[in-house]
Parts: sequence; structure tokens; C-alpha cells
Amino acid sequence: LAGVLLVTGMARADEIELDRMTWPEVAAALQSGATSVIVPTGGTEQNGPHMVLGKHNFIVAETARRIARKLGHTLVAPVLAYAPEGDIAKREGHMAYPGTISVPPAVFSAVLENVGRSSATASPA
Repeated sequence: LAGVLLVTGMARADEIELDRMTWPEVAAALQSGATSVIVPTGGTEQNGPHMVLGKHNFIVAETARRIARKLGHTLVAPVLAYAPEGDIAKREGHMAYPGTISVPPAVFSAVLENVGRSSATASPA
């Protein structure tokens, strides 16, 4: 099963990525003063014949980690890898290229709103 990684055990003490943390670790981070969550948005789209479709996801993930560490008291949500990339039916914009994944702007906005609302209601257990 090449390409499959199983991560087990506790997160590092300085872990800030929500998807690498258990809920007790998130609760501990909140109790220790975490007050913000960065929600990185990328996209799955063509970037030319020489570049992988997830380029934006890789860049925004690393950028979000660096910003969170500099800010302190900040966690990082998983990268939202789907964004409005063009009309699916008309195959416009990035949708003219194979492999691109698009969601309607209203869906993208609703996901971001609910991620924010979920983060704002989280509290230490």
C-alpha cells in the first residue's frame, strides 16, 4: 500500500494542526491559551502540465503552520482543498482541465462559515 501513512500516538507538545491532534490535545491547547484558528484554503486545479494539482494545498498548509507558530496561541484547521474553480457544466475556468475539482461559491462560503462557527463554539472539556 504505497502512499498510505498511519500516524499513531500523541501529537508533539508543540503541535498546532487540528487534524494531527486528539480532542483532549485540542482541549489542552485551548486551556493553555489558544484563541485563534487559521482555516487555510487551497484548491485542486490545474497549474500547467508541469505542476501537481494540489500545489496550492501544499503551499497554504506550510504557510498557515508558519503563521500560526509566529502568532502563538493559534491552531491550524485542515486545508480546504476544494474551491470554486469554474463552472462544472460549461467546463469553464480551471474546469476545462482534467483533475480539477470545483464547488459552487455558495457551498464554499457555507463550508467556511460553518468551520468558523464550529471553531468559535469549541471550548475546553
